[in-house]
Amino acid sequence: MFSISKKLSRARMSLLTFGVIALLASSSCQAHEPAETVASSAAPSSVDQTKADKTPKENWCLQKTEDESQNLVFIASNLGYRNFSHKVDATWLLQVNITTKQQNPKGHPTKEEALVLNDVEDQITATLRGVSQVHFIGRATIRGSRELVYYVKNAEDINGALSTLVKKPQVRQWEYRITPDAEWKHADDLIGGEPHCL
Repeated sequence: MFSISKKLSRARMSLLTFGVIALLASSSCQAHEPAETVASSAAPSSVDQTKADKTPKENWCLQKTEDESQNLVFIASNLGYRNFSHKVDATWLLQVNITTKQQNPKGHPTKEEALVLNDVEDQITATLRGVSQVHFIGRATIRGSRELVYYVKNAEDINGALSTLVKKPQVRQWEYRITPDAEWKHADDLIGGEPHCL
C-alpha cells in the first residue's frame, strides 16, 4: 500500500492499474480508442471558454510517495479544486496515460523526456479546450508512464477531438479513457484529505 493515506492510496492504485494497461498496449506511437464506451445524451454545444470556464485559482501541490512495489510516485494536483462548486458542469472523468520512453534508472522521465511529456500534455490540453469545458486536476508520474486527470463537460466532443488527434503522428504513445464521475470521486482521492506537499 501507499504511504500517504488510504484515500490517496486508492487513487494511486487506479493510476498504477491504468499505467499497466498503457504498457501492455502496442508499441506503435499511435494512441488507442477509449477503454470504456462513451455515451452521452448531452447535445453538442459551442464552447466559449471565457464564459463557460469557471476555473478556480490554481494551488498546485507536489507530493512524493511510493507504490506498493516501492517505486517512486510523483503527484502534482491542483488543490484549487478542493471546494469547487461547479462540478455539475463537468461530470466526465478523462484520464490520459502517456508512455515514458527515455527513463532514468527508477523508471521516471529524464529531463529531456520530461520536456517531451510536457509538450504532449500541452497539445492534448489545447485540443480539449478547443471543444469543451475542461478542468485539469493534475498528473501522476509513475514508473514508465504519466497520467493526466481532467474533468470535462461534453464526453462526445472530447472523444471526437481525441479520436482525431490520435490519427496524427505522435511523439509518444498515449491512450485515454472517459468515464462518468459526476461526484468527482477520483478527484477527491487526489486532492482530498491533508496532502503532504513538497
